[in-house]
Order: sequence, then C-alpha cells, then structure tokens
Amino acid sequence: MAAVRTIAMAHGTLEAWPSRPDYLDHELATGAVVVSEDEGEITGFGATLERGGVHHLGDLFLRLGLEGRGAGAAMLAELLPDHGRRTTFSSSDRRALALYARRGLVPVAPLLHLRGASAPPEWDDGSLEAADPAHAAGLDAELRGYARMADHEFLGQLSGVEPLAGERRFAYLRTVPGTTYVGPCGDLDATASTALAAVAQAARRSPEVGLALPGPHPALRPLLDAGFRIVDVDTIMASPPDLLDWRRIVPDTDLG
Repeated sequence: MAAVRTIAMAHGTLEAWPSRPDYLDHELATGAVVVSEDEGEITGFGATLERGGVHHLGDLFLRLGLEGRGAGAAMLAELLPDHGRRTTFSSSDRRALALYARRGLVPVAPLLHLRGASAPPEWDDGSLEAADPAHAAGLDAELRGYARMADHEFLGQLSGVEPLAGERRFAYLRTVPGTTYVGPCGDLDATASTALAAVAQAARRSPEVGLALPGPHPALRPLLDAGFRIVDVDTIMASPPDLLDWRRIVPDTDLG
C-alpha cells in the first residue's frame, strides 16, 4: 500500500484526503484492490467497490510514463466483470475512455468538478439538518435502488464530516483544511435545492467549496451564475446507461 499511495499522490487523488483513514483505506477494507508489477516493482493499482450487485470502479492508475503497455487493461479485467451493473468516472484521457468502453461501459454524461468561494445565503432553505448516517443511507438506497451502508458508515466515522438530511434528501459535508466538499448528495425529487442548500452550508465552513456535479443536474446553472468555476471534467460511464438518474445525485468522486 505504500507504493499504491505513492502512485495515488502522483495523480493527485489524495489531495482531498489529508488524513487517515482515507478513501484508499476504505477501498482496501470493503472493496477489491489489485496492483500491477514489473520485476517486483509496483507499477499501478486499481480498486472497485461492489454494493448491491453494482460494481463501481473507483481507481485505475499507473505510474506516470508507464501508460499504454497493457497493465491497465489487465487490472481492469481482474476488477470489473464484463457484464452486469457497473459504473466509473473516467478521466479525460482518451485511452481510459476507450478502455472502459471496450469493457462495455457507455459514456453517459460529463462530471464537472466545480469550485467556488461563496453562495447566496438564501440557498440554505432549511431543508437540510444534522442527521444520522443510517438515515442518509436509507434515502440513498431509495434513490439508487441498492444499499451502500458501508460507505455511509465510513463517512460517519471521519472527523470533519457532517451528514445532513431532510424529507426525501440528504447530503454530506466533508471539511479539510481550506475546503469543504459536498457529496455524496441526493434529492429524490430531482430539484436543485438540496445541492444548493448543502453548498450554502459548506460555504460557511471553508473559504472554498468543492463538488463534482453531473452535467444534467439542475444545480449546474445556479452554481455557475453564482461564480462557481469548472476546474476539471470527467466522464460518467455506466452499464446499463440508465442505471442511475444523474439529475438527482451529486457523487463523491472517490466513493461513487
């Protein structure tokens, strides 16, 4: 895992996880992690979380400069079934998109990484209050059609994490030095209000707010109008393509 962490840091995936336990600990404890090696040296790693028969590929990374030699495809074949319900968030690397498409996943929508420094206070409409992770997990399961209790339990044990919920909606705020991240977040009615209320609360906790918003989500335009900027773009891929309604979900980029 020391070598895995070195590769993850080189790709920037631990920037949002400055303390342990982090999402890599969670993948190792509750998912499947594989590595590639060459002459005894770790050259890459990948990880999946399987929840309710849905496999989410959370990681597939190689040491910088070693891409395109087949190790990624080999790890993917170990981690992700070639059929069934599967999701991932692909980077903008065209090789990654092609690799996942050959595995049967379909590009569904962009996943827009947003950053902002403030939010209109009226966005906090009182619809989200402190909640137990088990309550948020129940709403999440209703929204998705499958349970992810292990992920909610993990978030609930972290310092700096606040589970919030209201009628037919939930959100998590995770605060690290300088930034509060919103997600996972869900709204059973596909309205913008849950994400916007969570962002408004997050903006009171940190000088910067971060979230990964699916392209079809109704909160996109209000966030951009409020000055949020797009800092990166991934691609949501899934099989079947209608597995989830991305108008209702703000994912955690590392937990799905």
